[in-house]
Amino acid sequence: MWYFYIYDAGPLYWPTFVVVVLASLIASQAIISGTLSIIQQSLSLGCFPRVIVIHTSTKYEGQVYVPEANYLLMLACVAVTLGFRTTTNIGNAYGIAVVFVMTLTTSFLVLVMIMIWKTHLILLVCFILIIGNVELLYLSSILYKFNQGGCLPLTFAAVLMVVMYTWNNVFRRKLSQRLVLNNNRENVGEIVDDRQVEEDHMQPAEAVEREIEGVDKAWHAGIVHFIGETEVIAGKGASFGKRILIDYAYTILKRNLRDSDEVFDIPHKQMLKVGMTYEHKSII
Repeated sequence: MWYFYIYDAGPLYWPTFVVVVLASLIASQAIISGTLSIIQQSLSLGCFPRVIVIHTSTKYEGQVYVPEANYLLMLACVAVTLGFRTTTNIGNAYGIAVVFVMTLTTSFLVLVMIMIWKTHLILLVCFILIIGNVELLYLSSILYKFNQGGCLPLTFAAVLMVVMYTWNNVFRRKLSQRLVLNNNRENVGEIVDDRQVEEDHMQPAEAVEREIEGVDKAWHAGIVHFIGETEVIAGKGASFGKRILIDYAYTILKRNLRDSDEVFDIPHKQMLKVGMTYEHKSII
């Protein structure tokens, strides 16, 4: 739409052009910041494959930069511009995305009103009838443009949902498998307890001297980082869908993204990878 405003601006063409460019920069910066923040939160919850997260601020935790996401956003913008070519289709995609966000927000708010706020039934029904009908009216008025560019945000959302579901599903099953394979935790606990008892009988100066000696030995010998690399495969009795999810979808994501040593920037000369294969026989 902004193209038509500039086209009809007449003598105000260049001032309008500058304002439009600045507005586009501000809007794009908000989209980039929101995307990177969501990816960081998804990583912490185990819902997204491993990517490099660079913290750009020492004061604010949420200010991050993800190179892979930034490059993908750039490619997506170029592809959308070349594919649509007109602002009409882009406007349709943007309109459907905004209306769907409004509808989903209202739906989640209804759940909060029911489960947390314990809102009275009459107030709840009034809210749904008033706000819900208005948003459904907006949604129904724009759905007819679904095949005119409106399918783009829904397609992006579907692809991201498939990626996040695949990664989180196998990630959770891998954690549950680790809990089953914990025969070694007791042995490690005994070693730690024996060392703690030994240190408790020392005087404080002796304990400090022992720690300094251990650090000094490690410094001269060279620090070695142990990295666990796990492979997940479907068991012999797994169904066809589970094999597609684990052996193909998850494996493709894992092999085409960054490894742990690249994410944590570990030197190869000081790294030791320990591999383990998890076989899921009854994955849900």
